[in-house]
Amino acid sequence: MYSKDMLTGIFLAKANGHISITKNNEIMIGYRTKLSINVRGSSQFLQAIQRSLVQYGIESNYKEKQNKSRPTPILIITGIKNIALVVHHFLVDLPDASNNLVDFKKAVRIVAEAKHLQLDGLEELFKLKGVM
Repeated sequence: MYSKDMLTGIFLAKANGHISITKNNEIMIGYRTKLSINVRGSSQFLQAIQRSLVQYGIESNYKEKQNKSRPTPILIITGIKNIALVVHHFLVDLPDASNNLVDFKKAVRIVAEAKHLQLDGLEELFKLKGVM
């Protein structure tokens, strides 16, 4: 299992934040927003991360490589509760290797505060998605 400092380093170096905004007429504002954090690496590495995250109450999904579009295994963290816990424990006020998590942390705050359900928040998410 990895320590908190090791997990912080792993997330800063290897994590990629993703914002998915899809059209959905069943929702009042017309769009569904999904956030995820992805980490790629070897099977043993990702399984050790997954076991380490359990002690913080963070659920994640580990997937082996399945085809040519996914050449390496991936660990996926979804759900605003899990993502907010990752940000809270490991990504507070620290720069990441790709400088992509700064905008992603803004997106997490918008979704956590339910601002994405209003036009202003949704527009901000579209801008952040364009930057990332």
